[in-house]
Amino acid sequence: ISDIAEETLRQVPLLTTLKLRANSLSRLPDSLFSLAQLKVLDVSSNRLTQISAKVSLLRMLRSLNIANNKLVGIPNSIGYLDELDSITSEFFVYLDDQSSMHHSNNVQNH
Repeated sequence: ISDIAEETLRQVPLLTTLKLRANSLSRLPDSLFSLAQLKVLDVSSNRLTQISAKVSLLRMLRSLNIANNKLVGIPNSIGYLDELDSITSEFFVYLDDQSSMHHSNNVQNH
């Protein structure tokens, strides 16, 4: 899979787990960030170069796997995901502003 149509994810608004690992995705569709019930997101082993700051809209997200991509950083907004207790990545960028750091106490690098 190299692309996901915006309409595809709009058809499953109650989705709680989305595993898109080992594909050829270079970007995530904006509709992904409207999945309010999403708890697990695995987009590891793709071709992503960035994660949108809109990731902070996934308020129920508990597990995020972004390892083995071409990421140059992680957006500060990830620190606002209060339910996030697991992030898997080959690196972890410490958040710049103090408020984001405060909100990210429960995020771990695996």
